[in-house]
Amino acid sequence: MLLSSGREILPSDLPEKIAHYQGASPPPGSELVTLEEIEKRHISKVLAAESNLDRASEILGITKVTPWRKRKDYGLP
Repeated sequence: MLLSSGREILPSDLPEKIAHYQGASPPPGSELVTLEEIEKRHISKVLAAESNLDRASEILGITKVTPWRKRKDYGLP
């Protein structure tokens, strides 16, 4: 829950551990990447955990041919 005395939420209304990030660079360890890179990483993790492409497609919620195509596109094993 967040309480604010006004209509806007100000940095002073936020918990101390996140208030100082306002207007600054992202916290260490968090990087801004493209959606394509996020997709590549996620597909790579799923394929590493599940070698059966049919099952991987179920986990990812995509068609059965997509994991094969994405593996080829991204150069994944």
